[in-house]
Order: sequence, then C-alpha cells, then structure tokens
Amino acid sequence: MALPFVWSPDARGTAVVLGGVCVLGVLGALFDPNFEALVPGLGRAGQIQSLTGLFDLTSRVARTTGHACVCALLLVISKSELFTCVGAAFAVSAAALGGMARRLPPPPGRAPAEQSRAVRVTALVRERPDIGLAIGVHGALPLCVAATTIGLPALLAHGHDTRAGAYGLITAVSGIGALIGNPVAGGLRPRAWLAVCCAAWAVDGLATASMAAARSDLALGSLCLLSGLAVPVGTVTMRARLGTYPPAERLRLMAVEHTATRAGTVSAILLLPPLVDASPAGAFLTAGTVVVLLTAAVGLSAPGGRRGGAPASEPV
Repeated sequence: MALPFVWSPDARGTAVVLGGVCVLGVLGALFDPNFEALVPGLGRAGQIQSLTGLFDLTSRVARTTGHACVCALLLVISKSELFTCVGAAFAVSAAALGGMARRLPPPPGRAPAEQSRAVRVTALVRERPDIGLAIGVHGALPLCVAATTIGLPALLAHGHDTRAGAYGLITAVSGIGALIGNPVAGGLRPRAWLAVCCAAWAVDGLATASMAAARSDLALGSLCLLSGLAVPVGTVTMRARLGTYPPAERLRLMAVEHTATRAGTVSAILLLPPLVDASPAGAFLTAGTVVVLLTAAVGLSAPGGRRGGAPASEPV
C-alpha cells in the first residue's frame, strides 16, 4: 500500500521502489513454502494429490483473473487506489489465515529423537536422490516459461506474418491447457511418480523446442496448448510427493524446491533476452533442448528401485 506514496520520478524513487519490491520478495519467499506445506494437512493421506492439484489450480486461476481484474479496476480507479485495494486484499487473507489458525488444534509435541531427526533432515535431499533430481529439473523449467513469455513476440514478428493479437490468443491457449491439465494431474495416483514427472517435463521441453520450427499460428498454438497441459502434471505430481513427508521435513523440502524454482526463474530472465536478440527460434530451441536433456539424464540416472516406492519417512 505504501509503494505509490513513496515513489517519485527520480533515482531516489526508483531505489525506494526496488527496495520495497526486494522486501516483498523476501517476505514471499518466507510465506510461500510455509503456506504450501499446510495444504497436505488439510485432508487425508489419499487426498494429497487432489489437494495439491486444487491448490495449484486456484493459484493459476488467481494469476490469470488477477491481470484481468487489474485492467478493469484501472478503468475506474487510480493507481494509488489500486495498490490500496491490493493491500486490503492481503489484510483479508491474513485475517482469514489467523482465524483458521485459532480453530486448528495445537500441533502435537515431538519426542527428543524426532526433534534431533528434524534437524538432520537438511540432508534429506542427499539421502533421497530422486527428490533432489526432480527438484533440480523443476528449477530448469522456467527456461521454457521465459522462452514463451519473452521470446514469443519476437518469434511471431520474425517468423509469422500475423497481427499482435495472435500473441494474446496463443498465450491464452497456453493458459487454457494448464487449466485443463491441472484437474487431470490432481486425479492421478501414480506409483512411478518420478517417471510421470520426467514424461511431463520432457513433453514441455519438446513442445518448446518444436516452437522454433512452427510455421503457422495454428501449429504454434497447438504446441503452447501441449506445453500448458504438461506443466501442471509434473509440478502437481512432484509437490504431492513432497506432501507425503511429515510436516517438518515437508517444509524444508518445499523451501528447497521454491529456492530452486526462483533461482531458475532469475537465471532464465537473465539468459533468454540475449538469446532472443540473437535468434528467437534459437532461444526456443535452446530452452527446450536443455530441459529435455536434463529430464533424460534424470530418467536414466534416478535409482530404479526407489521410483514410486515409499518415502524414507512415514507418510502423513
């Protein structure tokens, strides 16, 4: 709520806004893993995949409708009033979470052995290489996202004789694919969870790389639809797997997963624009190929005996 009031059209105002955005990023990094770690505890063990899919679906719907709501609100209110509305929405969310926390029973105490084990859980990724490998590949997926968001306008301008409206249409098709794929992912009960993740991410990478050779808007839209369908299948399956761990370990694993995803997003934003400048098609080909190669390496190197097996800890 304070950002529009502390901003000014000079270097000082820019520094203040960047500092504020940095603080918001830090707070988001603290909030997001904790919030996601709560989701599996809202139902029974057999509902974790469905709960994870529902949470991911509502997040995607919120991101999609949020942009539309901002555009509509800016037609009738000022930018400062818009920031005030957003701040009020955060206040409502905080009050709702606080009220829910008061209604929940206190968490059971843990024995000293369990407490010491929770401290050692920082080595869990090393103990469970399949989890570590999946998190690593998931951190590379922002390359495909950045190729679509950053490189798609340039690809349309260079390789397609089309109007600017095609960008919005193709982007919408990708979002529709994600909304369709999410309920499918929530209904899965895979035994070989890592194989499902690798297959979904390989499809995403292949679709992204194939966009470099697409010669029509229809082909490009079809590939975006395929990519949109595949992404939530892998993401929901992996996060549902993390949700089967006890709360302390689950929180640490989800924090590691968020860190890998954020690092991958920053890297993709820094690396993709120079590639797009050099060759829009080459940027798509590079991003998709990297994801496919990483996915293939994980599929070949993952411990075969542990795919789809029980986690090292007892499920929730």
